[in-house]
Amino acid sequence: MSATTCFKLVLSLHYYLDLIKIRMVAVTTSIPQPAVALQAGSVGTVARFNDERLGSKLLAMGVLPGSRLEILRAAPFGGGVVVKIDDHLLALRKEELLCIILK
Repeated sequence: MSATTCFKLVLSLHYYLDLIKIRMVAVTTSIPQPAVALQAGSVGTVARFNDERLGSKLLAMGVLPGSRLEILRAAPFGGGVVVKIDDHLLALRKEELLCIILK
């Protein structure tokens, strides 16, 4: 095998591996998840809302797309959850958390 053929093979392999990395990053970053799936101490970024009515209520409370959301505490038996949105604390019900979709 000549040096030129070997170089072309390595270059095409490198190109192929870069494509695989790009696809993996695109797949892992584009899967939205509801905020209710997070555990206490988890952090996410608000992408959008599922429900228009609850979404407008959350917007009025300061939960904006692009905001950093951190789960601080969860009440037992599936009750409310204390979250930190950017710099302020909110207590949200499970229905409101189901409405929030994270990046």
